[in-house]
Amino acid sequence: GSGNASRSLTAVPGHLQVSLPNGNPDHDCWGASSNCAKLLRTLASGTSDFTIETKIDGVNIGSQYQTYGIMLWQDVLNYIRFEYWSQGASPIVAAWKIQGGNGSSLISGPSVSLSGSNYLRVTKSGTTYQLEYSQDGASWKLAGKVTVANFFPAQFGIMVDNAGSNPAVTANFDYVDVQYAGQISFIQITQPPQGEVVNEGEAAT
Repeated sequence: GSGNASRSLTAVPGHLQVSLPNGNPDHDCWGASSNCAKLLRTLASGTSDFTIETKIDGVNIGSQYQTYGIMLWQDVLNYIRFEYWSQGASPIVAAWKIQGGNGSSLISGPSVSLSGSNYLRVTKSGTTYQLEYSQDGASWKLAGKVTVANFFPAQFGIMVDNAGSNPAVTANFDYVDVQYAGQISFIQITQPPQGEVVNEGEAAT
């Protein structure tokens, strides 16, 4: 699509703010569509097991099909979303997989009350993926653990999504970090943006 999602590194200093407007077109990653706003980075060559964590600050969701979180990406027809997701009430911690262009639920976790600081953590061990969440960064709870065969993520990152009536969604990402092979790559959002527009389906590196 032409793309009307936006990003800013000045709206909330120290954060990457990603915003989706209300209405058409949608910004959904589901099935054969990958139109959500996503920013991806390449995993280290030869990576097998890793942990990815992000912190999302200060914006609640509660309308149907508002969501934001972490994405693991193999290609346009194969990826997994780990996220805070709303059916139209209190958000839940959830995960969805798209394999071969077909979408299905992986984890339908507990409902949560989002706070000023909301964390998600994904740990991959072999073909097992564990999703944890926290509202303070100290006390972590397990949302679910699943096995996904024949999925080979090449990139990781953050995503913001809407669908249905396409309600507006805003997420303020404080950081994303990935840990593998005993090392940590910490992505702190502090520099001014190169540009202000993120198109649907765009993978910004």
